[in-house]
Order: sequence, then C-alpha cells, then structure tokens
Amino acid sequence: MNRLAALGIPDSAITFYIAVGTHPPMTPDEFPSILPAQILARYRVVSHDSENDSLLTYLGETSRGTPVWVNRAYAESDFKIVVGNVEPHQFAGFSGGVKTAAIGLSCMKTIAPNHAMMSLPEAQLGAYETNPVRQDIEEMGAKIGVHLALNAILNHQRQIVTALAGDPRLVVQTGLEHSRRACQVAVPQKYGLILTSPGGHPKDINVYQSQKALGHAILIARPGGRSSSPPPAPKEAAASITRPGRWARPRWPKCARSSRPKGSALARTRPISSPAMAPLPIITSIPT
Repeated sequence: MNRLAALGIPDSAITFYIAVGTHPPMTPDEFPSILPAQILARYRVVSHDSENDSLLTYLGETSRGTPVWVNRAYAESDFKIVVGNVEPHQFAGFSGGVKTAAIGLSCMKTIAPNHAMMSLPEAQLGAYETNPVRQDIEEMGAKIGVHLALNAILNHQRQIVTALAGDPRLVVQTGLEHSRRACQVAVPQKYGLILTSPGGHPKDINVYQSQKALGHAILIARPGGRSSSPPPAPKEAAASITRPGRWARPRWPKCARSSRPKGSALARTRPISSPAMAPLPIITSIPT
C-alpha cells in the first residue's frame, strides 16, 4: 500500500473488496477480523453481495459456457489486484490467482456451472493445467481483466512460507510448486481407515466445509476403505437457508462469521491516471 501511495495514488482512489462469494456479506463490525485497523482507517472497504444484481456486470461466457458475472465496480476499475493464498483445492486443483475475483466477487449464476464441473474426472485435487474447473476460472479472470495477484503460501501452522506477486496465472503456476512442498507428503500405501480433518476452525465450521477433507482421504483409501472426520457443531451443521430458485446457502452463526474461510480482500483503484506498477519489493516478483 505504501508503494501505491509512492506512485501518487491517493487513499481515496483505493477500495478493498471482501470476496465472500455466495456467502452472506460481512458486516462492518466483522471487518477487523480480516483487515488491520490501519487499513480500515485509511481505505474504503466493502463486502461483496452476490444477491444484489444491480452490483453485478455480465462479461460474456467462457469457452466451457460459464456465464461470467462479477462485481461491477471492481470490473470497471483501472487497476485490479487480487490478494489471497495458493493452496490445494478439493476440485479446483489449487486456490489463488484470479479465483479470488472470479469466484469471490461473482454470483450463483457463474459459480454453479463452474462448480458443476467438479464431477468431471479431471477436476482433481492438486491438478492445475488439466483441471477444467481451474482453467474455466482462468478464463473468467481474463475476461475480468485482473492485472496483478499477491498470493502467499502458508504451511500447516499458518505461517507464510513465501509470497509472490505478478501476473495472476504465473503466480499460481509458480506458487503451486511451493504449495506442494509445504502441503504434500509421500504416502507409501493406501489405507482401509483414514481419520481426517479439514484443517481446524473455520474450515470445519459447517458440513460443506468439513466434507472437503474427504477429497484428500479418497486419494489414499483402499477400495472399500472408510474415512472418519470430526463433524461440525449441530448448530453450524443446520445453519442453512433455502430460497425459491436458489441453492441452499449457508448462514453463518454470528460468533463464527468473522472467521469464515472466504473473505480475501482485494484492492483496486478508481478510474484515475496512474503510472505502471513496478514489481513489489520484499517478495518474489513474477513478470506481469
């Protein structure tokens, strides 16, 4: 942010978007749980609302037929940044890159057909180039026009192993190798019983999040093997609401919503004339 200021971009020209996807928008009193006080004091922060059609814009379809709807204000900004992390994803292969905007700032009309591809055999944990879900997301990001990704790779203790900045696709392609080293271990055989965990709170906050652990377990299970995972609390397990014409949408208990897995923040500039971004310091830079 100091680099942006040094380029002459005023604080008033920058907005942070909390990319909640189809989860309910975060409330301002929840913002401090994911953004430091100095950011909240200096910049405008808004939470995406996927159900407010007036805030969305249509950008066409991907080659796989997925309609691309995204937050209008973000799409119309001059310089678009995504902030997040690269880690293995149950069916998209890896998170990170443009996924923060393509999914986090979209709506059910886009997310449902994209996620429906999880049933394809190529939609595998840890697969990138051959993964139809992930490559569909890359096409969405190209239509949105994301300029730069700032992504971290974390270890199992949630410590930053490295950080990458640059072209979103190259950031993911480089980051996934770091992520594999940080997250993967060799397994000498397949097992008949596997005890799993999605990674602790908030990744086990409801049934949808908790079941992601099974995507890992199945890779090392023998035919007919079993897997056991600690269930979410009954209140969280039942916390959903169904609306006419919509999928069931989880409703987060107030005490838990501040730590939901979604919620990466994005910074963008409002339409102003600004110099080109040079590589960011103190992190690994990838050409844009």
